[in-house]
Amino acid sequence: MRFIRHVVRPQDSLAVYTFSENVDRLTPYTSSIPVLDAGLKRLTAGSGTSLYDAIFLASGELSHKPPGRRRVIVLVTDTGETTSRSTFEDARHAALAAETLLYTVVVRPVHSDALRDLAGEHAVSTITDSTGGAMFVADDYHQLDSLFEAIDLELRTQYLIAFYPQPPPPRRAIRHLEVRVATSASDGPLRIHNRKLYMTEGAGQ
Repeated sequence: MRFIRHVVRPQDSLAVYTFSENVDRLTPYTSSIPVLDAGLKRLTAGSGTSLYDAIFLASGELSHKPPGRRRVIVLVTDTGETTSRSTFEDARHAALAAETLLYTVVVRPVHSDALRDLAGEHAVSTITDSTGGAMFVADDYHQLDSLFEAIDLELRTQYLIAFYPQPPPPRRAIRHLEVRVATSASDGPLRIHNRKLYMTEGAGQ
């Protein structure tokens, strides 16, 4: 709730989703803090984890929002996946088609690699990286505040680079993208988060 109060501006529109064996939207898209607060208080545990469905369905709803606005999913998960009807590729393609940035906060209270869902972490990391978002790991719930602050900072300090592919793609396809930045020794270490893949709609798009 502190993150929502900090990040939501009057011109923003945010919805709260929960996913267990089903994916449910607990609030409409709104900038109303009381409505969002009420939605958060309705979060309950379930018997499954439909992680891919959550990304797929949220991306689908965001794709219908007006163009020209940034679309973002902030996903809080332990990366478990047990009950989705959607596949990994379904979720990734939906996020790319909606031009959605995925920011993932992995809650990882188990430190041992033998007990963690390493395959799930890798899958979520791949989707997150493809969209140009970032993944953060919380080994303790007390770290969530600082991670949400990092996400808010990234959302407020992004840049847009536009280009026309040559030659234009002849049909709907997934294209790969690489961004490089020239630096000097005085710049120190830099990390670039950018969309690694994007979907074209056909010739000239």
